[in-house]
Amino acid sequence: MLQLQIYFDGQQVELFKDESIVLTQSIQDIKDIQKVFVPFTQTFNVPASKINNKIFQHFYNFNIEGFDARKKTPSELHLNYKLFKKGKIKLEGVQLKNNEPHTYKLTFYGDTINLKDVVGEDKLSALDQLGKYSFDWTDTNISTYMSNGLDVVTPTGTMTDAVIVPLITHTARLLFDSNSAVVNTDTIKNINPAAGTSTDYGVPYSQLKPAIRLLAIIQAIEIEYNLTFSTDFFNSTNTAFFNLYMWMHNKEGDFQTNQDAQYQGKNITNVVDDKQFFTGFKNASYSSFLDDIIARDYYKGKNNSKIFRKMNVTVVPSGGAVYTLVIKKDGQEFQRFEGLTGTTSLGQSATLKNKDWLEHEDGVFTFFIETEAVSSYTITVELIVDKKGTLLSRPKGSFQLTAAKTSDDPANPLQLVPDIKVIDFLTGIFKMFNLTAFQDNNGIIQVKTLDDFYSSSTTVHDITPFVDKTETITDAVLPFKEIDFGYEGTESFLANNHYQIANTKWGALDYEAPNKFDGKVYNIELPFEHFKYEHLFIQANNVVSVNDSGVQYGYSVDESQNPYLGKPLIFYATKSTATIRTLNLANTAGASVANPYIPLNCEDKGSTYLAGKQSLNFNAEFDEFSRQVNQVSLFKTYYETYVKDMFDLRKRLTSVKAYLPMNIIFKLNLADKFILNNNEYRINKISTNFETEHSSLELTNIFEEPVFKTLKVLQDNGLTADTNTITADTIDVKVDSGNDNQFTLPSIKTGIPSATVNNPASVFTNTSLTVTPPTIAVDQIPVSTTTKVFFSHQITAIGKVGNTQKLDEYGYLYSTSLTNLSSTDDIDTLKAFGDVTTVPFSPTLAVIKVLLDNGLSVKSTYEKAGLTHPAILYYRFYARTNTDVQNDKADAISSVVSASTVPSAVTQYNNANGENLVGVAGSTGYLTDTSPLGFFKANFKNYGGEDQEGFIIYQITNLTETTAKEIIEWLTSTALPAVDTYYDISHTFKALDRFGANNSSMFNMTNKTNAKVKYVMFLNTYPVVMIKGGTVTGSLATSGTYSIGDGNGDLQSTS
Repeated sequence: MLQLQIYFDGQQVELFKDESIVLTQSIQDIKDIQKVFVPFTQTFNVPASKINNKIFQHFYNFNIEGFDARKKTPSELHLNYKLFKKGKIKLEGVQLKNNEPHTYKLTFYGDTINLKDVVGEDKLSALDQLGKYSFDWTDTNISTYMSNGLDVVTPTGTMTDAVIVPLITHTARLLFDSNSAVVNTDTIKNINPAAGTSTDYGVPYSQLKPAIRLLAIIQAIEIEYNLTFSTDFFNSTNTAFFNLYMWMHNKEGDFQTNQDAQYQGKNITNVVDDKQFFTGFKNASYSSFLDDIIARDYYKGKNNSKIFRKMNVTVVPSGGAVYTLVIKKDGQEFQRFEGLTGTTSLGQSATLKNKDWLEHEDGVFTFFIETEAVSSYTITVELIVDKKGTLLSRPKGSFQLTAAKTSDDPANPLQLVPDIKVIDFLTGIFKMFNLTAFQDNNGIIQVKTLDDFYSSSTTVHDITPFVDKTETITDAVLPFKEIDFGYEGTESFLANNHYQIANTKWGALDYEAPNKFDGKVYNIELPFEHFKYEHLFIQANNVVSVNDSGVQYGYSVDESQNPYLGKPLIFYATKSTATIRTLNLANTAGASVANPYIPLNCEDKGSTYLAGKQSLNFNAEFDEFSRQVNQVSLFKTYYETYVKDMFDLRKRLTSVKAYLPMNIIFKLNLADKFILNNNEYRINKISTNFETEHSSLELTNIFEEPVFKTLKVLQDNGLTADTNTITADTIDVKVDSGNDNQFTLPSIKTGIPSATVNNPASVFTNTSLTVTPPTIAVDQIPVSTTTKVFFSHQITAIGKVGNTQKLDEYGYLYSTSLTNLSSTDDIDTLKAFGDVTTVPFSPTLAVIKVLLDNGLSVKSTYEKAGLTHPAILYYRFYARTNTDVQNDKADAISSVVSASTVPSAVTQYNNANGENLVGVAGSTGYLTDTSPLGFFKANFKNYGGEDQEGFIIYQITNLTETTAKEIIEWLTSTALPAVDTYYDISHTFKALDRFGANNSSMFNMTNKTNAKVKYVMFLNTYPVVMIKGGTVTGSLATSGTYSIGDGNGDLQSTS
């Protein structure tokens, strides 16, 4: 039987018996190939049962505070109690009938990563990690980074040339003229060193802006949102991606003109969090999200709509200069306080009351100072989470940052990065390289090109026997006749000039079907700028020669040659072989820069025709630098195989239904291939209905070039040369083949097979899964009192349903009479007896996971209070693997145990404060055998233990294993300790002399932190007690032996 289980935040949801739940899986729909990050969603209904009402906290009753239906909750789908798919579930609403809750409506979101949910509307400027790539915008740094980029240490290692200053100007046109008469003008700059070295020549540094590797942005996204992308594509060896940069250009013209320099608060320190309530502290930012706050037990079951957050920001400057405080949320300005001097709180010189603090919503907050004076600032941020109408104390937090203005202005990517959303940036990169993404079971987002994804699996499933042939639909694949690839930004001067001349956008490709037919035009457009660059030739007094300068540059102006902003510019960068002239920021001195970084639309300079260097054009365009047509376009590398296959005249989309066996459903990778009637197919989409057990498949047929094998022989009809019409008069033709009996020719008399019926039925129907019981054992029972007794047991191993471990219920059955309780082992029968009380527990999936992951037992202790001495109760412990009627039961139940009240309180191990181990001088002790034992310091390895210094209790003839266990029990309050197993020491203790007087100068454990004890069997024969950890004082800590036992010393509990 195919059974579906749904776990919502670790709790199993009850399902309707006849609810149809369908899971659809698709990695990329052939009918809409540009959609990425769009997860599967499926809506279904579950009953408003007692269990589900508890899970969803009676959402139908708005007077009951607690459940927040705005967020998606981690969930799992299990088949036959085995994990099948991970995802998230969102509660959409509840339906009432007769004013009573009847149905909860849920939506399951599959594990195809929905990055839009994760990154929201954040822009690249919200990526705190980008601040790590900032540097001072000085003449020295600009000159250096024009030819040797800034290396930055990242969490994954050092990223070489992470930031560069490429030869892209925001306004000026460049020339490479050797004549000294060709000097700089306002709009044209001569960068040829042969023209001269005065300030009349050279590109001003103020014309340039930095650029950052795209991989640095990807890593910043991972850190900001706690994501992990696989390194299949995003890595330093994939040069087609690694060598890409983004120009730090978010305003026309010079980025330092008409822009207040902002100095970011960094290096968060002095974090105070009185209730361990605040998270999201990074080097230079603090994030706050309501979902994280609601998840705290502190506000569990409360009306979350009444929770609010406040912030106070206090600035202490080093001097009296005027400054401005800027608070940003998600990279955008949130609050600004101008014209400040001295110490201020949210722009006020007076101390603010909590009610006057700044209220805010979800976001990532960063803090900046604007000032003209060289100065430093301490920024203290105070935080409060509060709830209207509550008496709970308010969680508080605070932290400090520092900001400083030096004599130089910063070039900070957080302030210079183009204005684009994180999701739009990622979507653009995925469209550019035809990438696909899905999240694996380890939480890693696997990123691959679509071709690599489909080639990643060599598994082929023959589903012919499982397909229902009564209905098969074969459709044409594409609703469109043409796919147009291009960039949104092509309005820069040279790119626009290309359009005017060629009547086609620069770098674009309009791919049409080989045969004309009706249909729509499908557009794939990247949200980036695409420059056409100018390759400079050597000039002499404005006469252009055919000699190559080795220099290419970008020119960020529009068709009127005015400064141009455009979309975010992505480009390849490489070093020129030339030397150019530059001018410092003040335009007062020039310098020569050898091998400057130049922008390209190709992975590297040099020949593109033969070298196969990746282009950023979708079309096979004329490469600006090599002056050759580069055939290695984005379409050629990343789209051609898939798109040509789509447009093939033979391409079909076949829809069939099948009862797929469990081994296919569980192991299916969407890159696997299916065989159906001897034809090979790729999976476009698969939808599985867990009620009918039907899977609806959308399959696309695959065309691969056949591999022809030389025909050598056909069994007894081998190829022969029995004719004189064919001669072999040349040594170039040989007949050396013999017959091979590996192939049998079918008889020509064999008739055509008759039609066969293939209507498969479910292989799961009416089949119960095998169920095995858990195993249970007695646990240490706490000591009874005059008014209460304790029941205690443990589950040492989990039972199974099928091959999956499961535990539905455990608990106690107790009575004041033995008669019914001992009459049967059937739990349901015992529950039905009127004099038997049931104490059930329903474990969550989290409990089971702890067992599975850590090999721990489920320990259960129940206290029955309110008794009057003398009283006696009889109980049995039980554990049930399965309570679902779809499968068999498999229960475990203990024998009857009695629990009686006692006349007065006693200490079970005689180890309360002031109680003794041995019992010298007439006192009460715990040991049964009080023969003298040695107590001394030694290395455990000398007695069969590990290499560890500690204290030994040992006597070769007197210490028995029973006594060793009792010593462990006295020290740890743990019954029946196992050999060679460390237990935590439960109390401090000290030495007594033989008269029972204090002898702590000999030995005193004053602190039991990390104190543990065990016993081992030395040479498999002699028990030895070993004590380590804790804080110990006294002479025994350095040397000597202390005797404990009859006529000797003792140990006494001190806590």
